[in-house]
Amino acid sequence: MSRAPQVVTLALGLSLLASACGGDEGYVDGTTVIHTTADGIDLQASFLRANRAEVSPTLLLLHQPGPGHSRHDFDRIWTTLRQAGYGLLAPDLRSHGLSHTDGTIEELAYDSTRYPEDVRAWLDFLEDRADAGDNIDRSRVGILGLGTGGSLAAAALGKGYVSCAVSVSPRLAEINVLQDGFPRGAQIPEGLVGEPTPEEATSPHPDLELQGIRWMSAVGDSPSAEDAAVLFEASAEPTTHIESTGAFHGEELLLISEDNRRMMVEWCLEHL
Repeated sequence: MSRAPQVVTLALGLSLLASACGGDEGYVDGTTVIHTTADGIDLQASFLRANRAEVSPTLLLLHQPGPGHSRHDFDRIWTTLRQAGYGLLAPDLRSHGLSHTDGTIEELAYDSTRYPEDVRAWLDFLEDRADAGDNIDRSRVGILGLGTGGSLAAAALGKGYVSCAVSVSPRLAEINVLQDGFPRGAQIPEGLVGEPTPEEATSPHPDLELQGIRWMSAVGDSPSAEDAAVLFEASAEPTTHIESTGAFHGEELLLISEDNRRMMVEWCLEHL
């Protein structure tokens, strides 16, 4: 029997999206850190330690790729995440913001070697900070990702790199390629290359173990809506699928609804 998604009705239309964007409740701040990936790309991020003395969950925030997108996709939700007690790490993916340029958006979405390298580099950074005595527990790190960032979140979780994720507007075809960049174990295979785009992907890669993930999509955003439904059916508990009305994608789903923002914030607090 198929599982039904939780449906969120949005009263806001596209014409109101701009006004929703204008009322930022915060701004991505914290310590600016620069980290170099194994393939020599300098990445920049904002790092904010949790505002608690005890070890707290930490979120890696992966923005939606594309023109105008960067770590500041999370301006709207930053203060809420901070007040919830999360430690936060918001990087600019390569070819975005203040990180080094390496490839086009179209190339990177279906390349198993480059965006995954960014994610692994920042997870290593958090592990180093934990070893240095910051109040970070590497086993309590989750990922919140938007668009292709949501696909990266699912790929990393499905290969055991984190134990909790929120994937907003994922693409099944992207996940099936990107998961190759998250090999199990410490050894990264040499010569790992991007695979052909699987245009007709119909099920998750068999190596993925999807558990502890909240899927979020909008019914009019095809093919992400259909892909999120397939991924939800293939996921093990705990999992949910939040389905909004409209055709909103990625960052728009974060901006357009206070309920959506609340459901992004709460998931990893419950499951980390």
